[in-house]
Amino acid sequence: MKTVIQTLNLFFVVSLMTNVVLSQRIKEVRDIDGNNYSVVRIGKSEWMSQNLRTLHFNNGDSIIDEHLKVNNANPLYSGKYYSWSVVNDKRNVCPTGWSVPSDQDWYYLENKLGGEDIAAIEMKSDIKGVWDDEDFFDLNASGFSAFPIGYVTEKGKLSNVGIHAYWWSSTQQNEKQAIGRAIGINEDNVYKGYASKEDGLTIRCFRYVK
Repeated sequence: MKTVIQTLNLFFVVSLMTNVVLSQRIKEVRDIDGNNYSVVRIGKSEWMSQNLRTLHFNNGDSIIDEHLKVNNANPLYSGKYYSWSVVNDKRNVCPTGWSVPSDQDWYYLENKLGGEDIAAIEMKSDIKGVWDDEDFFDLNASGFSAFPIGYVTEKGKLSNVGIHAYWWSSTQQNEKQAIGRAIGINEDNVYKGYASKEDGLTIRCFRYVK
């Protein structure tokens, strides 16, 4: 059975998957602006362990997006908010050889972290008090280091900061919506959802490796 959960104007569908994790910290990657991101290997994929914060596409062109002007007040919650048009731009917002994960790529990550019903535990930062999930001894076992940075509404307002983390996928749902992922406080599952393409969500770049 699938359970549909509504968080403001974001809808998330939960399904059950199982697998095991193979993860380790290995190196860093740099974006076009010179920002460095630590990288974690999960299965046969590598993921940035911080949210993207570049202001330029990989060819050097400036990103024109009103959401880039929005910042949250917590210095722990690094990363910029982007509309889906940035994700879908052929100039690529990620470093060379990296990309925004598709819906299927997110499924791959969730599978490697035990399935989407429990994967959030190993994705959440283990800094005390961030998620109020201290009872989970496996917090951040993957090194993904997620923080509840929230998202930006179509009208440019921050929402759910300190409660949820949201990320885009490169997969569109329909003309007005694209698919994303979210995790929340005191919840161990990863939600698949459909957000307005005009909302501002964060981005994690990834790539497959041998």
